[in-house]
Amino acid sequence: MRLRGSVDREGAGNHLYPELRSVVTVLFQIQVSERNVSSILVADDDDLLGELLRFKLEAAGHDVTIVEDGQSALQAARSGKHDLMVLDSMMPVLSGPQVLRALTEEGSALPVVMLTARKGQDDVLDALSAGARDYLTKPFIPDELVARVNTILKNEGNRVASADH
Repeated sequence: MRLRGSVDREGAGNHLYPELRSVVTVLFQIQVSERNVSSILVADDDDLLGELLRFKLEAAGHDVTIVEDGQSALQAARSGKHDLMVLDSMMPVLSGPQVLRALTEEGSALPVVMLTARKGQDDVLDALSAGARDYLTKPFIPDELVARVNTILKNEGNRVASADH
């Protein structure tokens, strides 16, 4: 039994399938290209925290690279491969504030979110004055960090798009 208005695979409407297939392919390609996967650099010497951040940020659609000392963080930030850095203050080799100051002095446009146990007003103000886009203290709510990262990345994307026009 054939329903009225339906097209049989072997019937006259078969020539529409290749066109439909190509439309679906184009729509899928557009959807994939519009997915804005960002590369996040996490600099923290706490392995467990690093893996928690990887899990949360990857679940939000980001690629994550973890480094465990300030020197590695500075080198990775200079590579230009990352869209944002989450930076701890107290790390081996170079501290977070030293990394932040070095990047600022070099004119880096990499947005930095400080994530640290240092809660003093001077620490917060120094980091923000040195160029940090945001400052969260530990303990923190992981989903809040993801929301802040997403907001910064969205604002960066809007800023870049408006500068292009």
